[in-house]
Amino acid sequence: MAILLAWFLQKNFCRTLIKGVDHKSFFELLNHNFFIQLSIILGGFTFGILSFIILFINVFMVFAIVFTLLQVTSAWKVLVIVPHGVFELLAFIVSFKIMMSIITFIIKNIENKKEKFDFLSFSLRVSLMIFLLIIAASIETKVSYKILLY
Repeated sequence: MAILLAWFLQKNFCRTLIKGVDHKSFFELLNHNFFIQLSIILGGFTFGILSFIILFINVFMVFAIVFTLLQVTSAWKVLVIVPHGVFELLAFIVSFKIMMSIITFIIKNIENKKEKFDFLSFSLRVSLMIFLLIIAASIETKVSYKILLY
């Protein structure tokens, strides 16, 4: 549904959106992406409702930008977003896994199963998510943006 909405709105809204995007530093991108992932993780306390709203908005934005770029530039430049996008997508998947483990923990404790929280697993997943976001921000600032300007 987000993809269809992005396709319909691409002609008006999305061109303005792309023109308003400035080059961001590594730390600005990392900070922005980290707080999106953190919002997804904390969405576990809303049983995933907040997480799926954030996912819908992000899918909409990505496809709106892709559809708009396809109209204003060459297709190979659009492919430039793929390398960093792969790492951001993997970070999304890890965030959703963390969010689902929070939901599972809450439900099991509501059912009086008294399950202990696996802090080691949680820490490893958060570390992996941050590592993936660092790679994505590095690629986006050092490669993607420069190729789009070329």
